[in-house]
Amino acid sequence: MNSPPGLFSNQPLSSGTETAPQPDQAPVINWRICLICFAINLAIILSSLFLMIGLHIEHPDDMKQVNRAQLAVMAILLAPLAETYLFFQLPYQLVRKFLPFPKLVWGVSFLITLSLFIYEHHGGSPHGLHRDWPLAFLVGGVGGATFFSCFYFTHRSGYGSPFWTTTLCHLFYNTCITLITLFP
Repeated sequence: MNSPPGLFSNQPLSSGTETAPQPDQAPVINWRICLICFAINLAIILSSLFLMIGLHIEHPDDMKQVNRAQLAVMAILLAPLAETYLFFQLPYQLVRKFLPFPKLVWGVSFLITLSLFIYEHHGGSPHGLHRDWPLAFLVGGVGGATFFSCFYFTHRSGYGSPFWTTTLCHLFYNTCITLITLFP
């Protein structure tokens, strides 16, 4: 049984009625990068949290006072969109306008992103959960670095949208963490 021309190889299309995929039909999500970054982030965070529990580093008691449904909606739907835009897309776009050197743009963007992400995950927002600094550095630092890697590698690959790939990776991660922490 033969496969259609061009499906698994660089065979030319056989007739003039078939058309090759157009560049404007590029995928929105780079699934490979999204899922790799998600798995790395989840593995690091979960193993680190188990280590923190083993070392008796206490988690704040803020979870007793939180509306679980509201927090789940915010963490799963709103945070990935808002944080990807505010902490990844916007700093990169602004730094790119002012710095002409691509390597410097990525380095400065990374530092800005990581600083903002750590601060936000410490309790920087008015309605955010307050975390101690070790937990903020763990969640914000590892999450920020992993999501920035997702944004960077998607951009470098030229395949998929860095914004949407990072947003989806963040959504997957937040969904898992929300299910684990809010609904044990």
